[in-house]
Amino acid sequence: MIRNFFMKILFSAIFILLFSTKFVDVTVGERLYEYPLETAWKATGIPLQEIDIEAWMKLNDRRLTLYELREIAGRIQKKLNLRLKTGMITGEQDDFCYLAFEGTQPNGTSVTITIQSSRFGEISETQLGVNTIHIEEVNNLREYIRDFREKLAGLGEDLDFNVAFIGEHKGKIPAVLVRELSGRAFRKLKAELVNSAFEEDNSIQRGLSGLIKEKVEIDACVANVEFSTRYDRARNITQIILAAPRAIGGV
Repeated sequence: MIRNFFMKILFSAIFILLFSTKFVDVTVGERLYEYPLETAWKATGIPLQEIDIEAWMKLNDRRLTLYELREIAGRIQKKLNLRLKTGMITGEQDDFCYLAFEGTQPNGTSVTITIQSSRFGEISETQLGVNTIHIEEVNNLREYIRDFREKLAGLGEDLDFNVAFIGEHKGKIPAVLVRELSGRAFRKLKAELVNSAFEEDNSIQRGLSGLIKEKVEIDACVANVEFSTRYDRARNITQIILAAPRAIGGV
């Protein structure tokens, strides 16, 4: 009897140890290596096609020459460990010049870099734009995103950093199912629905979550997570996007 009692205590201790190493917050069910958006996406049950990052930031307050843009591009290529897929595409006018190229990281992530420098009156500025596409899942998404963000943060200031999970569903998703899927994702993020809109073939649900640090003001509401759908009539496919803090540009 005493032996059985101690065996139960030992079993309980092992269970607690394993359980605590697997989860950070058992109320959210988030594993140590999981990024909050990853946990939310899995809750929808939608197969993941790609993970995108879109970022913009200011590099400096100068109107640079193409030569200087090429120097910056070389440093970025080295810092992000990019193998070039294209040559450097450049253009220049009196008050504006730009440089763009594409590369691939060792982990398979495709990266598009755009650097533009302009002068309008007394205001000069050089900006960096970064778009990435990673097909399917990442083994440690939390580390993947943190590492990429830290590398960009060291290049300039005012970093606008957005992450998006993208998948597809055959046919058009009805509004009731959009609400169900977005609800699953938002509940995992403990997000409050702050805005909902349906228009023809598109929809967007915006939420505010305490698990995501960044917040943005969109359409007079503060949000940091978006669940959107876009129906392609020609392909009869609905694209589903879960993004934080917002989906912008090509996302």
